[in-house]
Amino acid sequence: MNTKFTNEVITQIIRVLTQSFIAVAPPLLILGLEPGILNKYDNRTLLLSYSGYVFLVFLLGGIFIQKLNEKRFARRHQYMQLCVNFIQKQLDTHFVFNILNSISASILRNDCSEAHKQLTIFAKVLRFEFDDKNSLLHQLDKELELTQNYLILEKYRFKEKFDYTINREGNINGLTMVPKQIIQIFVDNAIRHGLMPLNEGGYLTLNIANYNDNIHISVEDNGVGREKASGMDKLGNSGNSIKLLYQIINYLNKVHRKEKIHLKIFDLYKNGKAAGTRMELNIPSGYNPKIT
Repeated sequence: MNTKFTNEVITQIIRVLTQSFIAVAPPLLILGLEPGILNKYDNRTLLLSYSGYVFLVFLLGGIFIQKLNEKRFARRHQYMQLCVNFIQKQLDTHFVFNILNSISASILRNDCSEAHKQLTIFAKVLRFEFDDKNSLLHQLDKELELTQNYLILEKYRFKEKFDYTINREGNINGLTMVPKQIIQIFVDNAIRHGLMPLNEGGYLTLNIANYNDNIHISVEDNGVGREKASGMDKLGNSGNSIKLLYQIINYLNKVHRKEKIHLKIFDLYKNGKAAGTRMELNIPSGYNPKIT
């Protein structure tokens, strides 16, 4: 049935449209120039002509809707693929191993109170890692809580190796949706590649402020800089996670063009020498894209 029937249907459609166009084109072209010219065409011919054009409109409309659905399906497929890729990149096994080692060391020192505290915080970080796997976004308040817990754990691991400050200024809409781990990943990158190569005096600053209905977030460190860090791979590589974040941001900006996320990274210098890195992120306050 299938191929033969389809070809016959297509042939019939072309024949009807061709006859309709031939029948109706002359009177339409000279309409108004020769009174009574339409009388040459009987009602049956005109009915056939207009029916053909109505059919053509519906046919084109159906094709348009099909293309729209295909585009929407492709966009949804890309979204789900990004979700899968993000889940695969989420949990750093080295981080988990090192945290558990630090907690074990506290237990061996009979510092059970500190071990319990760190284990509770670690459990919260794990919960965020696996919460709502089918979404690329979560609330800003959740992201800040995740980042703060992560900093507590890293500070516990590295002791006096570095210190940090979190500043929150103005009226911040904590319900604003942000890409998951977008702050935590840059904090992790700053610690691993910027501060850890330093012998001492490492410092990280996280600022969150509201400017002109935009939430401005910056992560700044006084580390060795990106150029020197690029030659070091001893502390792991979070570059893939940052690349994935860029893909997620590009995707969100493509499907939600009215409000866009802007991300920039700056190299800092002092007296001509590398003096750290700053990440700046701007998100519209209340950002909540609808992804279909």
